[in-house]
Amino acid sequence: MPTIFHSWVFRKKFAMKLLKLKKKHISTYFSTGKPLEKYLQCKILFKLKGGGPHFLDSQGNCWTAAYINEGGNVVRDLRANIASEAGARQTYEALIKASNDEGTKKTLTHLLTREITHAHMFMKALDSIGKLTDPMFGNVAPDDTVRLVFHLSRGEDERGPWNEAPAFDYIEDPQPHGGMPPAPVNPDDEPPAKDESDVGSHMPH
Repeated sequence: MPTIFHSWVFRKKFAMKLLKLKKKHISTYFSTGKPLEKYLQCKILFKLKGGGPHFLDSQGNCWTAAYINEGGNVVRDLRANIASEAGARQTYEALIKASNDEGTKKTLTHLLTREITHAHMFMKALDSIGKLTDPMFGNVAPDDTVRLVFHLSRGEDERGPWNEAPAFDYIEDPQPHGGMPPAPVNPDDEPPAKDESDVGSHMPH
């Protein structure tokens, strides 16, 4: 659960930073021109919850088990973890670009760095079981179309390792096979009435 843990760590470090500034009697913060004490008091979140870490999302929703991303397969879970680390790293970069406080940027840079470290750990774990570059996992083997890719773009298609031999069988000009499929038959449908007298025979008298 890297996202949950990192969110908690960031909130805790941010709260500790505020408390440290308060102890040093910093007169202004976030360019508000107001004493830090007044700044904290005017924020509803700190007014209701205090200055510690808050297990809430950006909308104020409490933490729930919906945040847990687990799929019952170690390869799937490691790949999901790598994707989560990448998303968190990108978020930290956006926050760094939006911040003008050097202490905040230093903290965010440290958290961004840890995301890279964690992603590297997950990649090494995948590599140790031979699944870093192998897309196949699980117990169900793919069918014989697993190497088949089609040129369905308009205009010239971009070629590269993602659609070239020997990994893939590229169909430059795919053509349809067979005719139109038959109309669907739903056995649960009511059979159509033969004529009006047939309809009347089933009506109550």
